[in-house]
Amino acid sequence: MGTLLEGVRQALQKAHIPLPEEYVRRVGWSTEDGYRAALEILQLSPPPTAVFACNNRLTQGLMRALKDLGLKCPRDVSVLGFDEFDWYELFSPQLTTVIQPSYEMGKLATEMLMQVIMAQDQPLQSDEGNRVVLKAQLVRRESTAPPPTVVSMAVTKASPAMSPVAKSSSSDVVLAGTEKMAV
Repeated sequence: MGTLLEGVRQALQKAHIPLPEEYVRRVGWSTEDGYRAALEILQLSPPPTAVFACNNRLTQGLMRALKDLGLKCPRDVSVLGFDEFDWYELFSPQLTTVIQPSYEMGKLATEMLMQVIMAQDQPLQSDEGNRVVLKAQLVRRESTAPPPTVVSMAVTKASPAMSPVAKSSSSDVVLAGTEKMAV
């Protein structure tokens, strides 16, 4: 099963958008980590024109960095968040987000666990036999707009076991720039 970063790379490749390694960074999961990473990447030359923050805390840090740098969303930088949270509606402009099917994830995980518990005397299936893929949903709001020039992308690199529920010390932030794509 691939990581979010691998998915970003594949999508960019399919769109013929380069992903230079100088835009790949490792960050933690905190608001402060998102803030520091956003400050660094938003001050690159050329600066990004879009940012995909892959968890709610990174999104908070990103929004703070945009404010501190005097950048306007989406005029200067488009913002895409990951996972839906009620407080996203409090941002102005309202954030475009990728929504995970959290209810379905919890329901299927519980059903799978119950199957394992009920069949304790049977061997477990392989990882591939237990793999379930659910569709995420893109909700377009006010925080994204076409870039003023050619779009490129940047992402800060996550740990290999990137998951919103995994106990990991890193996360992804995807940023888009005017001349180069980065992850």
